[in-house]
Amino acid sequence: MDTLRVLVVDDEAEMASATKDLLAMLPMVTVHQATSAAEAFAAVCSKTPDVVVSDYHMPPENGDVFLAKVARDFPSVRRLIYSAASAAERARLHASGVAHAVFDKMNPLGLILLVGHMARSRSPAVAELSLPGIPRAPRRTGGT
Repeated sequence: MDTLRVLVVDDEAEMASATKDLLAMLPMVTVHQATSAAEAFAAVCSKTPDVVVSDYHMPPENGDVFLAKVARDFPSVRRLIYSAASAAERARLHASGVAHAVFDKMNPLGLILLVGHMARSRSPAVAELSLPGIPRAPRRTGGT
């Protein structure tokens, strides 16, 4: 099995580093970090990770805007918001098409489980993973 390449993006360098260290404990996962959306997009262009784990609050460009660019230019890259977000922000994220989100940075178990699952399964079924605190991706109907 190939190593899963993960890019962690958080404008707070300490949080980016802590999240990177946390995910680096998973077997078959290599983790890089960036501290801005611009730096992260350059890393996506040069390294093409399998998964991007992004904070939501990252002025001047929030995580949802950054991940929309990644989705547009690199549709095979899985995208995940890992952030403390209000109920209104959560609703906005879901409406914008963010498939996976973990909204509790004080309890990283959901993030570990989700990325660990992504490391074991490269299939589209990852979108069906449902864990407490991790919203389920909407099911696609019709077509193939």
